[in-house]
Order: sequence, then structure tokens, then C-alpha cells
Amino acid sequence: VFRLVDTWLRREFIPSLDAGARVVLSSSEAPAAGWLSSPQWRPYFVAVPLDPLPGSSPEQRASSLLDTVTDTAMRSALESLSVVRRITRPMLASLCPDADTDELYDAFAALPFVESRRDGLALEKQVHHYLGDRLQAADPQRYRHHQQAAWRILQDQLRAAPSADLWRFTADVIYLIENPVIREAFFPSEAARFSVEPAMPGDIDTILAMTERHDGASARGHMALWWKHLPGAFHVVRDSSGEAQGFYCMATPDELDGEWLRFDPIARNWQRHLYRKGSASVLPSLFLRRWLSVADGEAPCPEQAAAWVDVKRTYLELRPGLRRVYLTLRDIGPYGPVATQLGFKVLDDLATEIDNATYHSAMLDFGPGSVDGWICDLVAAELGIDDTQLLDPASRELRFNDNRISLTPLEFGVVSM
Repeated sequence: VFRLVDTWLRREFIPSLDAGARVVLSSSEAPAAGWLSSPQWRPYFVAVPLDPLPGSSPEQRASSLLDTVTDTAMRSALESLSVVRRITRPMLASLCPDADTDELYDAFAALPFVESRRDGLALEKQVHHYLGDRLQAADPQRYRHHQQAAWRILQDQLRAAPSADLWRFTADVIYLIENPVIREAFFPSEAARFSVEPAMPGDIDTILAMTERHDGASARGHMALWWKHLPGAFHVVRDSSGEAQGFYCMATPDELDGEWLRFDPIARNWQRHLYRKGSASVLPSLFLRRWLSVADGEAPCPEQAAAWVDVKRTYLELRPGLRRVYLTLRDIGPYGPVATQLGFKVLDDLATEIDNATYHSAMLDFGPGSVDGWICDLVAAELGIDDTQLLDPASRELRFNDNRISLTPLEFGVVSM
């Protein structure tokens, strides 16, 4: 999740501080390339690699810390809560229904490996992983049951959360994702090798050269048109030396006004598709017009992975209003399995010929729940949850027309039969 905010820290947060401010970041991962490659940061940023902490292994340390918890019920509760990113009172009540919520929450807060935060309690990382791994190995059915219960609580909280808290609940839901295909799509393992920054005036020659090399002269003309009328749509992927190794071009439909758009057949088709039922049905959307890398074009590669992390940051910034994303590909094959799991659909009727090459359009409709609803659906599919069912066994409630009806123990027993 931190990768999504890393660029924002460099672009906006730190430049807004007083000139005398100093910022220290610590992490078990090396700094992203942007801190080292950007001319803005190179003179000021210092990376200090540290040796591993002395003493026992992470597993031994976690085991030693847990040995201080002698109460069996508390240890069991800690195991149950290891499936979630943070411990809150509603989550504790759901995953440990037989416990006194307030009493257990206060007991957790007093433990030496638990940090009290404004938004709940956080287990020390080593303890968190140790408990989760042990529970998943020893009792996978219980582990999955707790994940499903946590998902239901988080889905309800997302529906009611104010905009300022959406990031927190979205992070909670993403934490539940374990499918390696989807997790890699959200957080590509090689993305940190590059930084993604708004394109500068001096980047246009590289962008157009990339386009002509991989897509041809007409496509170069389309990108030149976008640059002329909407340079803010371009973002550049830079390596550790600051050289541009890729780019992407993306904008919202309301930014694409003017006659110039009729000269770009792909974007014109997207607008027609979006507006085909009349202006009253237009859904807030993003047009991801193109991404390319110097070496690999549109094919999957580390540069493209870095671009997609930045694109997902925009997804989250535009929620809960964002509904659709349109993109184009010449070769759909390499993306087929991932795109299918994420919910993209190929729009066969929008295929476009440019320079004797066929460009296919694909669309992701997040649904009425926007990005958060889409993420919840991905997690539900992974956890085997049928969200259409009327009974919510975790909260002992009946769902009906987006309303929830609490059931007595007798009513719950009858409905469960």
C-alpha cells in the first residue's frame, strides 16, 4: 500500500513542508528509484543501509514475544485477528464473538508487541506474520472462515465510510488478497526499480520516438496530438539514472474536449461507446490511451508494472466516483489471464486499424460500488463468498434490498437450516 503513496510524498507532501524540515523514512525495502534518480531529490536524499538487527531470527523473536501471553483465550483471539491488517472493536467483535470486546481490546493494547493507533491496534510485523502463517498451516478452514468474516465487516464499513477514511478501509480489504496473480497486478514485484513522474517538456522526443518505434508513424501523430492539447496526460517511467524508459498517457473524458479528438480514432471510439446511450448515462471514466516502454513496447515488463502502480493510485484518488477504465492493446494474449480475473472485457466492435495493425479496446467496469466495490468483489471471489446470499452468518443478519435485519439466536438457527 505504501508504494501507492510513495510518489505523492515526493511530489506534494515533502515540498509543502518548511525548508528546514528533515524527513526520515525507515523500511525493510530499499528506496524506490524516484528518490535516487530525480534531479529534485538527488542532492538531498541519503540512503542509509543498515545491517540486520542482532539476536534471534524473526520467528524466534515472535515466538518469544507470544510466550509472554499465558492466557489461552487471548492467544486464540490473537490468532484469529492475524488475518486482518489492523484490530478494531467491530473486527474484534466479529472474529471473537464470545469475548467481551472492550475488555479484550484493552488487554491487547497493553501487550508489548501491539501498537495503539488512532485507527485501531497493530500487531508487530514479525508477530503478525508468525501468527497468520501458523494459523493458515494448522487450520486452513478456520483461517478462511475468519477472512470471510473480516471481508463482510469491511464491506459494510466501506459503504458507510466518509471519503477521508476510504484509504484506510481499502487497505484493509487489499490486505486480504492472497491470490498471487491479483496481488502481482496490484503490487508488481519489480515496480520499485523505477519512478513514475509527470512528463517534462524535454520528454516529448523520447515519448514520440518510443511510439513510432513500436506503433508506427500514424500512432506517433496521435501521441503528438495528445501532447499538444493535453500534456498533463503524460507520465514518464524513469530508471535510477533519471532516463525515461517508458510512459503512459491517461485522461478523463471531460478533459478531452475540442475538435482535435476526432483525429484520434481510438479515443473517439471510446467516447462514442461511453456516450452511446445519451449524456444522461455517461459514467465517470478514465481513458488509458497508451503505455509503452523503450525495450518492450506494450508487453509486460518492469517499466509497465511501475506505470500500472501509478495508474492504480489514480483509481483510488478518483473513487468513489470512478466507474470505468478504457485501454487499448495490439496483443491481448499476454494479458488475458490477469485481465480476465480483474474483470476487463474486450470490446470487439471497437477494434481499430492503424498502420495495418489492429488495436483492441478493453474496458473494466468497476460497478456501482466503484473501485472499492470492485476490490471487494475480487476478494469475495478469492474467498469463495457468494455475496448474493441473504444470510450473513458472521454478523447473524439477514440481507434484504441493501438493508440488514438483526436476528435473534432462535431466528438465526431457523434461517440457517
